[in-house]
Amino acid sequence: MPITLLDLPVLPPDRDTACGTSIIQETYLQERDAIKTVEELEAHLKRWENLFLLEPEPEVEFPLKDLEKTLALLLQCRENVETELNFDTIEAKEVACIMIPAALMRAFPLAQHYIVGHDLAMVRLYLDPYPELIDELRGQCYGGCAKRENSCST
Repeated sequence: MPITLLDLPVLPPDRDTACGTSIIQETYLQERDAIKTVEELEAHLKRWENLFLLEPEPEVEFPLKDLEKTLALLLQCRENVETELNFDTIEAKEVACIMIPAALMRAFPLAQHYIVGHDLAMVRLYLDPYPELIDELRGQCYGGCAKRENSCST
């Protein structure tokens, strides 16, 4: 089976409440913005690799070739959002992919069109196409408690 939403390190607590949440996007962006070292970049990419692989043809190849160059450009872009990237270089493509992965970007117009949370758009794009996973993310609660007849005990 291909990579699905269930393979991400962070999931919405329940597909039915995902209509008002953006947990995946917010967590990714917070963690991305905290990167300051090559080691942190490497750990971030490893943790979120499946997010990049949700798309059938990922924009970049993992592992990245030169993490030091990529990190330098990433930090430069974070400091100055008007940084112009030369997309003839692999580092620029990698930074663009890290700044906003294609899977997250694809969910934006869907969420805006239907006026729902980003998480629901992610569920619709990367979980619902697999009928065998129709009952996944139903009746779960924060913290990953086990499914118990669509309810959680605290």
